[in-house]
Amino acid sequence: MGLAVRPSDFAAVSPVRRGSDLLPADLAFLRRFNVDERTLRAAAAGSRCCGVDASTVLLTQGGVSDTLYYHSLARHLGLAFALDWPRLDGDPILALRWGRVRLADGGWLLAPTDRALRLLLAARRRGLPIDPSLRITTPAHFAALV
Repeated sequence: MGLAVRPSDFAAVSPVRRGSDLLPADLAFLRRFNVDERTLRAAAAGSRCCGVDASTVLLTQGGVSDTLYYHSLARHLGLAFALDWPRLDGDPILALRWGRVRLADGGWLLAPTDRALRLLLAARRRGLPIDPSLRITTPAHFAALV
């Protein structure tokens, strides 16, 4: 993907401060898309309790749909959101392993979680370029596609 980020980007998701509130980066961007603040805080608290990413808690508890989350993420990153069925140009087995697949039109399709999600959010926060050929989709759609 050619993103210029440091190894520290793969550490825990950095919190984003708004007033006296602290939200992990994988939730903070959702404020722009009018996701209920109480829902975001509850997911952040659940994340601290369970030791998992806050986005995992949010999606698992049904705080938002995966379509809303990943569509908002794509908009936040300035990338396209895809729920279509494009032709693939990559090995489906490797796609599932790496979480991304090359498309026949030369672009890439991914449903970022964990490290990839942290990397993309860190790049956006630092103003680093993100490859515009990336398209974001939901993990369920990605798995069905490949």
